[in-house]
Amino acid sequence: MQIKTFLQFINEQASKTATVCQQITPSSDILDLPQIVEFWKKSYPTADIYSLLNRLMARASAAYLAQGIPQKISCELALLRIRPAYKDKNAFIIDTLNKLIYLYDNRGKFIAKTEIISGKNRQSVDPAKTAAALLTWSKVTTSLGFQWIKGKGYVDSTGKGRTYSNRLVYDEMNKKGIRFLPKGVYTTGKIKSGAEYAGAKNNLLFLFSGDQQLLQAIHGYYPEQSRKEALIKAEKVLSQPTDPSVGKEFMDLVKSGKVDLAQSYGCLNVPKNFLKYINQYGQNAYVFNIGEGEKNYLVNNTIDYFNKMSATTCPSPQSLGAIPTTDIV
Repeated sequence: MQIKTFLQFINEQASKTATVCQQITPSSDILDLPQIVEFWKKSYPTADIYSLLNRLMARASAAYLAQGIPQKISCELALLRIRPAYKDKNAFIIDTLNKLIYLYDNRGKFIAKTEIISGKNRQSVDPAKTAAALLTWSKVTTSLGFQWIKGKGYVDSTGKGRTYSNRLVYDEMNKKGIRFLPKGVYTTGKIKSGAEYAGAKNNLLFLFSGDQQLLQAIHGYYPEQSRKEALIKAEKVLSQPTDPSVGKEFMDLVKSGKVDLAQSYGCLNVPKNFLKYINQYGQNAYVFNIGEGEKNYLVNNTIDYFNKMSATTCPSPQSLGAIPTTDIV
């Protein structure tokens, strides 16, 4: 969208509006902030650029808020509108705190939204926990004293004679509180199939940071009874996927903990009816995962450790004894 068209859009939507988004300053935790500033200075060389950016953010976010879109997602969408670097792909906007995922195409058109099941642990900004949340399965097992031997699998290298199980790895993740998706800008790869998840085929998108595949993914929900029941309960108070609005009843349900949508191990579980949108728009898309705190929630690529992580799979909850249901919604 050209600058003139964009400015006309936000002025038509909200000529006067209060600031509801975090303020953008020279020290804001936004990796591409220099590029954003440079882009807008070319059109407004004499303007107070940060005042301009915050006005643009306020007006654009007001337009999204008017559609019934929650505040943090509205602000992230507003930032996306003024970022020159992220206009070439479809985009998922994710709020793991409020258990929502929004999908927009590369022209900025709303496609669909849905409730999600996300990580059991609350998102952390501690660098050590964030890095650990993105570790490969093999690195976690190595830290526990197991070595991979071809033909034998993971073998105890501590001399204690322990038998390897996935449960040991999950227990370690539980102990360290690292079952969450860190805030950040990711991309998706090709659509794959995970037979153990809802939909069974073409239901899995791994997340990448640069060319590194991460532990986390977006996929059809793991069909154990507790996850199914949580999604059904949330769906009853959430509007249809093609309606961008989210009502107070859904937000209150999530915030009160009356529906447990925090059951995964870092991956993002979506209901079966959202998979058709993933199939059509999900491949090679951006993923903007919002921070769960009240400050610096606008996402940033955390290059200190994101580019050092890689993984090959999204762990299955089956190893914890979760029993899949046969009637997948």
